[in-house]
Amino acid sequence: MVLTRIRDKNTGQIEFRKGLVKLGRILGFEIAATMKAVEKEVETPLGVRARGIDIPDIDNVVLITVLRAAMPLTEGLLKVFPNAKQGVISAKRVE
Repeated sequence: MVLTRIRDKNTGQIEFRKGLVKLGRILGFEIAATMKAVEKEVETPLGVRARGIDIPDIDNVVLITVLRAAMPLTEGLLKVFPNAKQGVISAKRVE
């Protein structure tokens, strides 16, 4: 549904940008799901032991953005990988 909206020629700039952020977030969760996860036990602030998962390499992610439409997409990815290192490529078409 998100992809359909951003591809529609009648979609305005703000909705397009918001759609790319949402798409980036979806892609981020899908990428995180492919990363190695390990079980981890923690103690909550109430002193209760809880089990969950941890992704040890989550802070080793590097995002390389190609300027223009990829900026909002990267914003969505950063919601999933907030500690990711970032790089930017500036390129233009030669036509």
